[in-house]
Amino acid sequence: MKKPWVGFVAVSIFCAGLAFSQSKAQSKPLGNDDIIEMSRAGVPASTIQTMPVNFDLSAQGIVALNSGGVAESVLNQMVRMSTRSKTSATFGVATGTFPIAAAAGKTVRFSGWIKTQNVASGYAGLWWRVDGQETGQILAFDNSESRIIDGSPEGNHGTLRGATGTTDWTRYEIELPVAPQARNINFGVLFTGTGTAWFDALSIELDGVPYVNPQRFDLDFESGPKGFFTHGEGYSIAADNTIAYSGNQSLKMHLVGENAEAKSRAPSGN
Repeated sequence: MKKPWVGFVAVSIFCAGLAFSQSKAQSKPLGNDDIIEMSRAGVPASTIQTMPVNFDLSAQGIVALNSGGVAESVLNQMVRMSTRSKTSATFGVATGTFPIAAAAGKTVRFSGWIKTQNVASGYAGLWWRVDGQETGQILAFDNSESRIIDGSPEGNHGTLRGATGTTDWTRYEIELPVAPQARNINFGVLFTGTGTAWFDALSIELDGVPYVNPQRFDLDFESGPKGFFTHGEGYSIAADNTIAYSGNQSLKMHLVGENAEAKSRAPSGN
């Protein structure tokens, strides 16, 4: 069992070693691979102090960090450091880790209901990723836009299949194979735009058989985002008991404040 970091606690010795190895030249920005290496080496850390950073905090980058053993507290700190000098947000995301034994060798169908209001400069959608044995190896991936199967782009790759604009509750679905040699599986919902998106009544089928495990995941968000890690600098992400497709609650994501204004001015595709 991987030993999680309790939080970033004193990384000065490690950082000093990195700085020395760079021969007093301008420090190379600390990247995702450095964080994963530190995590696997058991290096405790709580603050990335004066080191410049160049983190990949895209949906794919976050999932790779998660599968590499990087703890939630570290991910949150990375987001804070990466966006400290920025004025725009990136995306909101809810991430769950799916049990490999239940899905390996099967075809997964992941669906959910999404409602949007004034969504622009992005979209709301579902995502699922299957990692291979090698670090960074993607066996299958779909984020309602990019689509990869057997490590290569497949049909509808680069085609937006998420929700935009203002829409009533609509069901969305993605389907992917889970290879027998899968090492890690992550999935969830994401929101990359301005405006507001609600998610509810998620459903998972494995070879056509519904997967039900309320102790592990609350796919209806009746108890909040149980089983999911949520983050998004500039995004408000929380259960909403005023709007729901079924039951009493949904998961609401909303881009707020200066981040929303900055992103609304950003060129399309940013």
